Amino acid sequence: MTTKTKWSFLTKEHIDKFCRPGKGKETCRYLTMSSDGWGCEKGTSLGRHLDERVDANTMNAQGNNCPGAIGLLCEGKLIGDLKGKKVFHEENTPSFRVMGTVEELSIDNGMLCLKAKWGDGSDFTPSIALGYISVCRNGGNVIVSATFPGGNTWTFYPN
Repeated sequence: MTTKTKWSFLTKEHIDKFCRPGKGKETCRYLTMSSDGWGCEKGTSLGRHLDERVDANTMNAQGNNCPGAIGLLCEGKLIGDLKGKKVFHEENTPSFRVMGTVEELSIDNGMLCLKAKWGDGSDFTPSIALGYISVCRNGGNVIVSATFPGGNTWTFYPN
């Protein structure tokens, strides 16, 4: 079963310590709530809109308290270190699929970049613009994808 909650794997401890809901200006500006639970919009197009609102002083929550869910994913602090774990990369236009082993997941110039040792021997580093990222869970796996058709999809197998 696929869970469409963007950042449902943020723990209560993380939310209490860093996001700080209900703490006025100290509350993280990127913390969102939906019927699926808490979310993190740092690095997304909504996050950029929230930055604009903070700059204009038109919202109460103004905190920027951690690297955000994508940053934590890269640092191995969200679901554990991904280095050495399996990843499945898929592109729809043109159709391309390959399995590999994660070497590094990093943020560079507004892009989430995936460096892996690909099973077919290819040498490429796919990337997704931070403003177009969607993250969800499918069982124990984490799926990172572009929110536009034909984009990249990466399925990480952390177990």
